[in-house]
Parts: sequence; C-alpha cells; structure tokens
Amino acid sequence: MPKIKTFKGLLSEVHLLEIAMEYSQLRKHCRPLELKLFDLPPLDETTNAVAKLTERIKLMTSQAITQDVDSRRGLSPAADRTELDGLRAALKSMRTGLEKGSIQAETFRLLSKRTPNIFQAFPCWAVTNLSVGSRIPLIPGIFDLAIVDEASQSDIPSAIPILFRARRAGVVGDPFQLTHVSKLSTSRDTMLRRQVGLKRIEDMRFAYTESSLLGLLRLACVLCHPWFSVSSILITTSVCPELQR
Repeated sequence: MPKIKTFKGLLSEVHLLEIAMEYSQLRKHCRPLELKLFDLPPLDETTNAVAKLTERIKLMTSQAITQDVDSRRGLSPAADRTELDGLRAALKSMRTGLEKGSIQAETFRLLSKRTPNIFQAFPCWAVTNLSVGSRIPLIPGIFDLAIVDEASQSDIPSAIPILFRARRAGVVGDPFQLTHVSKLSTSRDTMLRRQVGLKRIEDMRFAYTESSLLGLLRLACVLCHPWFSVSSILITTSVCPELQR
C-alpha cells in the first residue's frame, strides 16, 4: 500500500510539472508581445485619432459627392436633345402597354444607344422589386451592378427582372430575419412549379412560399463551396470593382 500511494504521489507531481512547463512556454511566447505593447500609443490617443479620421472622411465624402453631382450637370456635346425628347415620349407611351412592334423596337434601339448619356447624368437608380417595371425598360445587362437590399424579405420571382437588367449582382440581407409574406397556398405553389417542369426534390429551393432570394443564393453558395460560412449576410459576385467606379 505505501508503494501505491508513493506512485500516485509521483503521478500528481508529474502532472504539476506538465502544467508548469506549459505555463513557462506561454510566458516565453507572450513576453515579446507584452514588450511590444509598451511601444504602442495610449488608447486615448488612438481613439482620438480614429475619431478625427472619421470626421475627415465624412467631410471629404460630402465634398466629393457635391463635386461629382456638379460634374454631371448638363448634356455632353455628343448628346442629341431632340432624340432624348423623343425617347422620353416613347418610354411614356410604352408604359401604357399599347406601343408594340416597330415603335417598341426603335425605342429599345435608341435607348441602348443613349444609355451612356443617361447614366452619365444618373449613374445610380433606386427602385423596388415591384416598381422596376414601370421605371426601367426590360433590357438585359443595362446596369453594371444591381444591389438587392433586404433580400431575406424578397421573393425570388420579383427579383428576377432586377437581376435580368444587370451584369452583376450584390445580394444583402439578414439570414435570421423573417421572409416575405406569401398568400399563395403550398398546394398551389407546388402545382405552378410542376407546370414549368420543377418537379424534383432539389427544385423545392425555388418554392415561392418557402424560399427568399437570400435563402436561395446562400444555399447555392453552400452547395458550390462547402467552406462557405452560413452566417454570411453578404453574397455577391465581383461587387468590389463596380463599387470602386
């Protein structure tokens, strides 16, 4: 019995030695970091510097926006005011749904031709999913970038016309927010999907009553990239180059 007690005592001492060795290694690793802390400026100075930079950024941003707006005033020498007046009248007529055929085709041709002049003066447009049809013609890729905000509350069908009008898309939303409110029954939703050939189990991700635009794209990112973080709230395709313009 005394030998057993002695052995147990040695084991406890060995365990204490392991803890002491680990502590020594941590102290050795942290010591250089502690010395670097003395070289850093006081926290109050850093906080004041950040606050000053923030105010400076606000001021410069306001001035930059003002200068940008001033630079976009008026028409460029290449713009034809008569053509633009005719384009405006044609777009108003198209909203009624009565203008078809050659008039519609000519309107789209002229719009495509004059789009650079329009975007030079108005580079950024804000619409809702439902109002885009009455504000912007249905022309593919007319915008460089479309950003869909609050995408967790956006249903998939109403977002398609917006995505159709842009070359790239940025989708922003909160995955923990409630989705859009649907008055469509689940059975009716299933029947409509089957009518267009969406009959497989994996096609459930397109269900109007179940999926939002954000949910659809998050699922696509997870399936294509297993490393994708499901907590991400920003899903985009090459947004940065366009935002830097």
